[in-house]
Amino acid sequence: VLKPVLLLTSFNTFRLLNSALQLFGVGCIIMGLTRKKEEPLAKAFLISLPFMFFISTFSSLSLSICFYILIFALLAQIKWDQKLYDKKLYYIYFLSVGITTSYFDFLTYPLVTLAFPLGIYLYTHGQTVKKDFRTIFCFSLEWGIGYVGMWASKWILSDLLTDSSTIKDALATIGTRTQSATGGYGINGYFDVLKQNTSPFMNWCYLFIVICILIGAVIFIIKNGILRSLKNMHYALPYVFIATLPFLWYLATQNHSIQHWQYTCRILSITVFALILGIQRITTCSKK
Repeated sequence: VLKPVLLLTSFNTFRLLNSALQLFGVGCIIMGLTRKKEEPLAKAFLISLPFMFFISTFSSLSLSICFYILIFALLAQIKWDQKLYDKKLYYIYFLSVGITTSYFDFLTYPLVTLAFPLGIYLYTHGQTVKKDFRTIFCFSLEWGIGYVGMWASKWILSDLLTDSSTIKDALATIGTRTQSATGGYGINGYFDVLKQNTSPFMNWCYLFIVICILIGAVIFIIKNGILRSLKNMHYALPYVFIATLPFLWYLATQNHSIQHWQYTCRILSITVFALILGIQRITTCSKK
């Protein structure tokens, strides 16, 4: 795509086009959610965007890939949600998203393509806490099969067709990428990963956003009734688990996460998104 475009214009102009397309995609998601009368989802998505560094995504093609996959995945989910749910096609949906992410992405921040659709599904079709956790496990497994399966199929085909040692090399790379920055799998290395990935958010801008979120949550709970909110606190547990997914990702991919923290720090937007939905779920269940 890039070469034909550069025959007609400069890379800076391409970046402007990229920013326009991404902004248009975000606008379509917000409009789609509000048309379905899911304003809490629209608010949570909008508030989480600064933590994905949305303002800088357009400047890099590598950073744009996962964001475009997320946009198209959410638009498809919003458009065909009821059909996917009624015909039990959500398993195929998450499998397809995992495959697409693995095929196009350069291992930047792929976890967002799982967590955001998963949060939206739970909010619109959530049942009991036990069933919600089962849903998280099943859909995450489907996404993982698609994601890992696409990688593995490349390795297997390479070995079969070219008589190379691709699988051996791939396993060695996985072993390296999942080690801590200090070698091995020590807990000290994990804390170094957390420190590096949270460092971009250590400024007054993000502190102000977090304070506003906390104040809004307190007002929301008080307005709904503190006792009722505490009684229904368990309804937020599935969303709290989704909020911990970035930290589990850091634990599993310590070496990669500390070397490429400019990419991986963006998955912390999942935590913001999921916790806001959890608070919304508590108050919604209280009203019911």
